[in-house]
Amino acid sequence: MNSTQIRDQAKLYIDQLPLESLQFVNDFLSYLLQKATVESESLSSQNEEISALELAGDIVGCVEGPEDLATNKDYFQGFGE
Repeated sequence: MNSTQIRDQAKLYIDQLPLESLQFVNDFLSYLLQKATVESESLSSQNEEISALELAGDIVGCVEGPEDLATNKDYFQGFGE
């Protein structure tokens, strides 16, 4: 079933419920919506707060090499002319 079919089926079920059950359904749907919103905000804030340096923190500085990657001056000969 796709989302439209699921929504249509849920509406049919809801239309058949007594008033007491409708309040329970309303409370449950409100809970689900609140939970989804909190989870979405949590994931969003986690993604925004992580920098590339933090992600690669364990490997930064783990190899040896020249301090200045531009040590091959012949490579830059004629650059910018």
